Parts: sequence; C-alpha cells; structure tokens
Amino acid sequence: MFYSHHWPRWGNDRIQQILRDQRDLYAHMNNQVLHYANQGVTINQIHNVYELPESLQNAWHTRGYHGSPEHNSRGVIQRYLVF
Repeated sequence: MFYSHHWPRWGNDRIQQILRDQRDLYAHMNNQVLHYANQGVTINQIHNVYELPESLQNAWHTRGYHGSPEHNSRGVIQRYLVF
C-alpha cells in the first residue's frame, strides 16, 4: 500500500489494520467534533475540548502530517458551518 506522506506498507493484515485505524480516526473526529458543536462548543473552543482516544494517539500511522488533531478538529467545524 502506498499513500501520501507515509512509508509503503506490505502485508494484507498490516494494511487492513492501517485502513481500519484511518477509518476510525476520521469517524471519531467527525462525530465527536459535531457532537461538541451541537453542545455549543465553538470553533475557537474546540481545540481545548476535543481529544483522540488513546488507542489512536499511540498509533504512528494515525498521526497528522499537516496538523494536530486539535488543529484539524477546527476544520471539521469549518467544513459544516457557514460563518
């Protein structure tokens, strides 16, 4: 498997685990940030509230290349809300 900003991966089991973790990362971030937004947390507050689960924090292949989860959580709100 070759994808941007990561080393190539070999082995069906390893590739499936990486893809599952990526899926879980994006689903968790999207769902939790929208949950917080529905609770009244603003784009300027979300980086203080949102945190990845420890299982995703510890996986090397789920670490952000261009931004931290705190930074990227703001992008989730920005994508759905019009200011």
